Amino acid sequence: MTHRLKSMLGMILLAGLLTAVPLLAAVPNTISYQGVLTDAGGTPLTGSQTVVFRLFSVATGGTPLWEETRNVSLQNGTYQVQLGTVTPLPDTVFSGTPGTWLEVTVGSQTLTPRQHLDSVPYAFQAKRADSAATADNAATQTDLATHAGNPSAHHARYTDAEAVAAATAANMIPGAACSGQGQVLQWDGSQWVCVNLDQLTPSGGHARGFELTDSWGKTWDGVPRPAATWADANAKCQALGGRLPTITELYRNNGTTGTGELTGVLDTTQLWTQIADSTAGNRVQVTLADGSISSLAETSSSAYRCVWPDQTNNGFSGDACYGPAGAECHAKDRFWHVDTYDRPALPYAVAANECRAVDASLPTVRDYQELIQAGLENPGSFWRWASDVKYWYSGGYGHALVGWSGNPQSDWFYTSTSGSGGYSASNSSQRFRCIGRDPSFSGTPIATDPGCKNGDCFTLTTGKTLLVADNQNRAEARFADAAEACRALGADLPDAGEFGDLVRAGWGNGNGILWASEPVYWYNGNYGVVMLSFSGTGSADWSISSSTMSLADPAGFWPYRCVWHEKVEPVMNHCKQNERAVWNGSGYSCQAATAGDSGGNANPGGIQLVDNWGNAWDLLQRAQADYATASATCQGLGGRLPTATEVYRVRANQTLATTIGDANSTSYLWTLNPSATAGQRSTIRVSDGDVSALAETSVTPYRCVWPGAAGDIFGSRACYGDPAASDGCFTTSDLRSDSYDRASLTQPAAAWECAFYGGRLPDLNDLQSLIHAGAPNGSGNNLWSAEPIFMYNGNTYGYATFGWSGTGTAGWTPDGYYMTFSLAPGTALSPFRCVYSNQLK
Repeated sequence: MTHRLKSMLGMILLAGLLTAVPLLAAVPNTISYQGVLTDAGGTPLTGSQTVVFRLFSVATGGTPLWEETRNVSLQNGTYQVQLGTVTPLPDTVFSGTPGTWLEVTVGSQTLTPRQHLDSVPYAFQAKRADSAATADNAATQTDLATHAGNPSAHHARYTDAEAVAAATAANMIPGAACSGQGQVLQWDGSQWVCVNLDQLTPSGGHARGFELTDSWGKTWDGVPRPAATWADANAKCQALGGRLPTITELYRNNGTTGTGELTGVLDTTQLWTQIADSTAGNRVQVTLADGSISSLAETSSSAYRCVWPDQTNNGFSGDACYGPAGAECHAKDRFWHVDTYDRPALPYAVAANECRAVDASLPTVRDYQELIQAGLENPGSFWRWASDVKYWYSGGYGHALVGWSGNPQSDWFYTSTSGSGGYSASNSSQRFRCIGRDPSFSGTPIATDPGCKNGDCFTLTTGKTLLVADNQNRAEARFADAAEACRALGADLPDAGEFGDLVRAGWGNGNGILWASEPVYWYNGNYGVVMLSFSGTGSADWSISSSTMSLADPAGFWPYRCVWHEKVEPVMNHCKQNERAVWNGSGYSCQAATAGDSGGNANPGGIQLVDNWGNAWDLLQRAQADYATASATCQGLGGRLPTATEVYRVRANQTLATTIGDANSTSYLWTLNPSATAGQRSTIRVSDGDVSALAETSVTPYRCVWPGAAGDIFGSRACYGDPAASDGCFTTSDLRSDSYDRASLTQPAAAWECAFYGGRLPDLNDLQSLIHAGAPNGSGNNLWSAEPIFMYNGNTYGYATFGWSGTGTAGWTPDGYYMTFSLAPGTALSPFRCVYSNQLK
């Protein structure tokens, strides 16, 4: 075993010189010393080691001028000590001698040769300087000094702390210095050689003091930089090829709840981030010691650290997400990534700015429901911001909050009774997660000018997806007419999250309130739509309040702006009833859809029924069983339990398709669908499609189904439509939906079923676009949407429901008086239709 000094990329600096101080008279006589201990294989050691530090006036022999013994604690092999805190360092230790040498003993073994320190005396003399600026300059002159030149640095690795004596001369630092500018010593496996720092290190040799690399692969200044205004700090980092960090990048490395990988002597210093605060003119700061978050005026001066990312993202992936190193992102569908950890609690605007800094946005409640039902890591009894706006009693304006406790939690929906839904003013601090596009999928670009008002477009390149928006207001119009005008251009009215992201990115020419696409309900039975406003050029501190959010009857006349989204495919895939859509890496292609087959396992005796959608069924229902037994039995036979609508569309009392049930049957059959209560499943009667719910531990009859080949997205046979038609779906240029209402289910059961088929419940924009385009077979019943609502009467939470009769028209509008807009708690039973959108939103 040997003891090798393997690299020298650090600093020995007078601790008082690492920060800007107005007077240096109080600077202590201490030296900050860092080292790294590794085993023979290079693996960092853990635990603790006894290390003795001595200073001499000669290179060999002699009597120590100073000595101190320390018990160092190793974190990932790294230790840091402040020399002079146990045995004070006298001023005379660096004066009156030709030089000073540091000797280090680890355990019982002494490292040779001693290290010559010839710049530290000047650092000590800086204590007597007239200003801190002079002292700081003395420090910066030695930031990147090599050991053999001006050794103000030490970042040492030892292969075996118990065998130091076995070191050879070849292992040691050579006496000759690396004299070239920007050169440092590096161990090449057999000896020390000089290398160019700008070619060797991620920071190009620009890291202050030494480089630190965190678990996410980002390279950092080893010590904070002197205090500067935010603009100067930002410019400095960019000039060095780096940038200021985000809030999360600092927070996840804090020494209390994070990794502690960046903490050191000055870890209590508040550091600049790149993120704008919710107070105009302020930027957010983070303290590495404990992750505490504050803000400071940009014109004030503060310390900072530059960071050099290990990847350049054009999208939200890798360490741009917040999660365990190497598993930071949760994949949603095939286009989206989501944080697997909660980010630290921040006001809404700051949270939104943090997400945009990594090419992401705050999720909607619909996003959260789909994620939570499918399984989202690290649940807990905390609130997280959602981008949906909320109005509540007593004139409250703010945003929805989301919480969940299970992974997965298929019965999740927005409600106050289980702590899953809430609301808060925008200036409160809440946890959050970001959602953004996976950069491996580029989408279909938006035209430079897709039809903007007077050709004046505003492009948002940072956020969940690229947006192009009108940069001028369009003429006043009723809500339905505004939505239809945008739809005719291939655009939509913005939702609240999109509106806020646009404003905080500098949207121009704001001069009043504009239509947004979120429904709202308020006292005395008022049903309407949210309106949002900003003035002049948008700013990063914009947020929802009584001065930026209004409520309006959709029959009123107000200005508006259209927003265009990226698309999955240039022209949306359109497969026929006997086909299925399969992802080919860049789009969807249509392949023949084969019918299901029980393989002789149907009940009884292998006799099966194949319905008009190609699903093979048990001829007769099976004996009563609990849910787990029924599900396992069907799976063991190569099938599964059906969804509620698979039973509903072959019920006895319909005429659209061949029935599989007895009109006189009173049995409720198990389905895969959850209910609105944990531990329950939806059950359905095959005679008339009536729906109930039953505890999974109870027993009821069931039928197994062997479905036909499914597509990768919602469409074709997954739609509820006429099975005799070439395509049972209703399709527009960018939307696809059912042609008939599905079974009446609770809201979470409906949302789950749509996601099961690769679709989702529609929001107001989706439904209004479909109805305006002529959506068929409106039943007059109001259908579930994904829009959460605060129901003023009773101060409860629910969802907006929307309906129409016959064929939809371009004049349809969400109106409470005509009952095209109503409310229902998530526990109610309502019909619904699933949708698929070609837009990346």
